[in-house]
Amino acid sequence: MSILTFDKPKKILSPSDPRAGQPYALNMSTKDMNKWKAKKIGGDDPRIEIRKSIHGHDPAIEKIRKTRGYSDGKSKEPNASAQILLIVRSDGSTVMSANGRMTFDGKTWHELEVARKEAFMELMQDEYLATHPRAKWNPYCANM
Repeated sequence: MSILTFDKPKKILSPSDPRAGQPYALNMSTKDMNKWKAKKIGGDDPRIEIRKSIHGHDPAIEKIRKTRGYSDGKSKEPNASAQILLIVRSDGSTVMSANGRMTFDGKTWHELEVARKEAFMELMQDEYLATHPRAKWNPYCANM
């Protein structure tokens, strides 16, 4: 089962909705927001861009809040949230950027690694099929 979703997220706001024109109006469902969204970019620099919203709990922030009396140290609300962008290229390089502080739990970090590998395999498949039009792709023979 693939972790990456190449489908464009459905918009939940109609153009007539008054929130649609606001700069920070969320226009996708929570389900779509939690997916690993991927977009294939071709041309001279083939790559796959992967986006995901990450929400987590930073133990350092929880400790500071608890010592200052703001919290009991067991907050259920995430205190480290960011939207990340991974750019995976066919040479195996990966660039990651985010718009803020992020904290990964073990499951999300593992998903990030799997998403990166899936994107790389997708690029390798495209490159192989472009140079060998009559061949069939065998993922077990690819270099990771």
